[in-house]
Amino acid sequence: TYANGGGLLASTTINFGMQRAVFAPGAAMSNVIYRYVIAEAIIVASQQGVFLGLLPFQRRIEQYVGAEEDSGMVMAGIRSASQASVFALISFPLRRHWVFQAGKAAASKAA
Repeated sequence: TYANGGGLLASTTINFGMQRAVFAPGAAMSNVIYRYVIAEAIIVASQQGVFLGLLPFQRRIEQYVGAEEDSGMVMAGIRSASQASVFALISFPLRRHWVFQAGKAAASKAA
């Protein structure tokens, strides 16, 4: 939907600015923007893939924790687990060691 797309665009834009300031201050936007967009596509696809991979276990988790069927809390837990695992295993390392390394290298050459 448009709301999801708008939210994703806003969060991507804000994240890019904040992460550039932390990981590669002084780096030109052109040095990292293409890698950031590619990384963002990989991250979003990975998050959705992990979420869809965990979704078949929803009923089993609901039974295990004693939640009602179609529990919003279990769905939120599945979404949180997928987001957290992708952040730790893919998102943070990819952005720190690939996306913003390009910006650091270009900034140090310019200095």
